[in-house]
Amino acid sequence: MLYKQHPMKAPDDESALARRDALIAELQALPNLLRGSLTQLRVRCGAPGCVCARGAGHLKTHCQVRVRGGYRTLYVNEERREEIEGLVASYRRLKEIIEELTEANLELLRSSAAAPRAKVARRKPSNAK
Repeated sequence: MLYKQHPMKAPDDESALARRDALIAELQALPNLLRGSLTQLRVRCGAPGCVCARGAGHLKTHCQVRVRGGYRTLYVNEERREEIEGLVASYRRLKEIIEELTEANLELLRSSAAAPRAKVARRKPSNAK
């Protein structure tokens, strides 16, 4: 072997490695997700005798997603609202995991850059005596 391995990792490295491994496990366990947002708005249906004509209007939920440079909006009925909220929450957690994983990896890179480098075992040139 040409390179000697560093004999022991620093204690900070151990916690960063444990945090990184936990984040990777959480990343692998994430359920289905959807990049988007839910918005609620009040609309009036237009029927003259409806309650919405005199009041605040009907509450509608829409899911807005950016796809190929444009926004797509989809009406979400009350039965599917909780499901869509879960998908959007999974995507938000994915973004958080990516940020935390990046921080852990940077910490590991910094500590390995600051650690003393192992010396390289050099071979003697073949023409040396």
